[in-house]
Amino acid sequence: MIPYGKQDINQNDIDAVLKVLKSDFLTQGPQVPKFERKISSYCCSDFAIAVNSATSALHLACLALNLGKGDILWTSPNSFVASANCALYCGAKVDFVDIDEFGTQNIAYMASNADENLLATPDNDVFSMSIVYPDNTSETHVMDEDSITAWHLTIGAFDGAGINYSSTKHPQFGHFFSSFNDEDPALDNWSWYWELHTWNDSSVSWEYSQLGVDSIEDPQYIAWARNTTADSDIPIPGAVQSLIDQQSNQVCDGHGWEMGSGSGKHCMCDQGYEWPDGTMLSCVAVEVEEEYTVGHSTTTFILDSERKPRVAWTGDNWKPSDFIQDIETLAEVEGLIDTSEETPGLTFAVALMSLGAAAIAINVRSKPNEEEN
Repeated sequence: MIPYGKQDINQNDIDAVLKVLKSDFLTQGPQVPKFERKISSYCCSDFAIAVNSATSALHLACLALNLGKGDILWTSPNSFVASANCALYCGAKVDFVDIDEFGTQNIAYMASNADENLLATPDNDVFSMSIVYPDNTSETHVMDEDSITAWHLTIGAFDGAGINYSSTKHPQFGHFFSSFNDEDPALDNWSWYWELHTWNDSSVSWEYSQLGVDSIEDPQYIAWARNTTADSDIPIPGAVQSLIDQQSNQVCDGHGWEMGSGSGKHCMCDQGYEWPDGTMLSCVAVEVEEEYTVGHSTTTFILDSERKPRVAWTGDNWKPSDFIQDIETLAEVEGLIDTSEETPGLTFAVALMSLGAAAIAINVRSKPNEEEN
């Protein structure tokens, strides 16, 4: 298994990152298509698309597969949350399958620095989970049911969140919870009690459970609340609320989708939209400023004796040979020079002097005309 917190980063990797940081592109830029081409070549595929994170990549993969409501995605629970969220984003359900419930009924978690010899041999007649902590203390939890129930989900969630609870088990009716997080109805003269609720996908609402905590198998969403709490006051499950918001265009103002959770939650805005100032949970249209390009063009004319343009050069990238040839041709047409007996090398000089004399004559003739007018 690849260690989660250990990476193989060498000097070449560091130099490549520094090169990008010193360039004009911190996002996009020439390194992106270069990376895409290498990935495409390595995977022998026609295309490769680079995204900002593996979370986005998994989401795009689910969208490409048309994953949606009614579909089930199989993945491992021993993974980052994005492995499951990518399916929830699309409205599908998640089924964790890395442990074969029929072939493996005993599992163990052990600290990397603990002594694995402390793991006791499990009893194959029961389902169990063993834990060996970093200080080499160990404990074993025996699961007396052959399926996951609301009981297992409850204690797993509370243990993970550090919430204390008190429970008892009746030989006939199963487990009962008497207090959560030190909130005990006995301290209030039993004026209230803890009540179990389950989520109804059909009515999209919570409802009081008619079954005990041990009788609800493979639960998706459950809630514990005081019996005085209305079903409508119990918060809607996060994944369900996210789907509802997306369908009603409330998430990211209808122009994106949410990624992450808690303080790290943010919108992945559609093209043409961005975060407004002060929040990453909204998407607004990008204000595009009109751009104007100011340029200039240079055209040089050579006029004939009647001051009509005969030769024109556009721009300033002239070839000397073309320039010389055009002057010689014009001078010859105007009868200013005779190229049949010209000494080689002097044609251009003679043509240029002739055109200069013609220009002076034009200028002199124009002055009397201007005075008459």
